[in-house]
Amino acid sequence: MPKFFKAQQGGLLPFYWLDGKIRNRETDGAPQVATFSQAMDYSLVIIEGIRVNVNERGKYFGFRLKDHMRRMVVGWEEIGLRSPFSAAHLEKALRECLIKNIAFLKKSGKKEAIYVRPKIYVTEGIIKPFAGSKTSVVIECFPFAKYLPSDGISATLGDYVRTHRHSGYHTKGAGKYPEYGRLRDSSPGEYSDVLQLGIGKGGKLLFTEGTTSNLFFVIDGELHTPGLDDFILAGMTRDSVIKMAKQLKIRVHEGEMPLSHILEADEIFLTGTASFITPI
Repeated sequence: MPKFFKAQQGGLLPFYWLDGKIRNRETDGAPQVATFSQAMDYSLVIIEGIRVNVNERGKYFGFRLKDHMRRMVVGWEEIGLRSPFSAAHLEKALRECLIKNIAFLKKSGKKEAIYVRPKIYVTEGIIKPFAGSKTSVVIECFPFAKYLPSDGISATLGDYVRTHRHSGYHTKGAGKYPEYGRLRDSSPGEYSDVLQLGIGKGGKLLFTEGTTSNLFFVIDGELHTPGLDDFILAGMTRDSVIKMAKQLKIRVHEGEMPLSHILEADEIFLTGTASFITPI
């Protein structure tokens, strides 16, 4: 099993938020999704991933909670569906869920980072894709250790090539991560991530992003990263890195990243809420 899946993660924390109410796994059971639902059949699911870190004093810090919730709701609207809750409502729900689970961890004598996984999905089990629109939202949490090694990883090129530019890549939609299964099947120590490809102008191959992270090259002291029109997620950490680089007077190029860039790069790294900044 590759390093990617060796993160020491505990089980799901007991409290979760579902459709307007905080629930407890021990008394209410776990949230359920029907195997015949449109979430399963037609991938009508938008997810988010938010890491909440904890310092030595036990204080927790969430990263851009409001922006994550806004991206999820906007992504849902982009596929033509309406969220039953506003982004502001979901941010408040996320904070309530975190407060309950942090209190549980502290009572248990534990001090661990938390990963939050909100999902918005169609729950009805109807064959016709437009026949049902009942939507649920769930927010779950679990203890989270290291996601990718901070001292650097190995990566390989993806087998799938993205050919159609559309805004759906900007959000974390189900079915967007076909290379994830390849990581599960890789040999131990073989590689920890897959660099995904797209088709650019004139039919040339481009770098797009990692399996679950955005991609940056450092060339002659300047940052190069695919633009938002180049098949990529509008990553929160990506956005923060670009803003900090500009504040430090480091030039940032956003646009097509041809494969030839890999021969010119002095450094390559990934960015993500879970992976932070990870060198390749």
